[in-house]
This record gives sequence, C-alpha cells and structure tokens, in this order.
Amino acid sequence: MQKYLLPISVILLPIITWLIYFCLGLYAFLNFNNQKPTSIFFVLIISPIFEEIVFRGVLLDFLAKILNNNIIISSIINIIFTAFHYYNNDKLLYLSLVFSCGTIFTFIKIKYNKIIYPIFLHIYYNAFFIYLN
Repeated sequence: MQKYLLPISVILLPIITWLIYFCLGLYAFLNFNNQKPTSIFFVLIISPIFEEIVFRGVLLDFLAKILNNNIIISSIINIIFTAFHYYNNDKLLYLSLVFSCGTIFTFIKIKYNKIIYPIFLHIYYNAFFIYLN
C-alpha cells in the first residue's frame, strides 16, 4: 500500500493545488484591478511560494526519482505550470513567457538544489509585471 501512496499523492497534489490555487487566484484576480493589498500580497508572496513548492519542490523531486533526463522533467513540469496560468491570460505570448520563466526556475532549482532561489526569482518576476501594470 505504501508504495502506491507516493504516486497517488503526486497525481492528486497538482489537482488539489489547482483547485485551491484557482479559488484563491480567482479571488485575487477579481480584486486585483482595485489594487487591494490582499490581492497584491497574494500575487507577490503567497502564489510564488505555493507554486514553487508544488512544482519545483514536490513535483520536480518526484520526477527526478523516476526520470533521468532534466529536459524531459523540465518540459513536463512547465507544461503543467503553464496550464495553471492559462486562466489568467490565454494569449500565446503570455503563456510562452510563463513557460520560459518556469524553465529558468526549474533549471536553477536543479543546479543549486535549493527551492529558495526560484521562489525569490518568481517573486521578483511577479513584482516586475505588477509594476508594469
């Protein structure tokens, strides 16, 4: 039973994460036009930490145990990561930017094996785009 627990949890974790993230993200997205502090805090702090722990933490570590190719691992993670961002914006340019940045975050996590670096980069990335808006 225990040998099936990890694969099942890896399948369920992104689904549960997406549901929580979608609900919280939809709230932040709906309130973001008003520049409410709660939505800015969510986009700048909560979302990057949550996403990086799930994608570059749990999912990357799991895939690294079963796959031996960093390019395949990065592609799988970042296709899912980009799909999570699809509800924000369905424009191809935006989604390709999300995929590219996710790839950079993934290879930084692989190279340094520290989740804190992609978290800070993700926070910086979000802050830069909030500033642009």
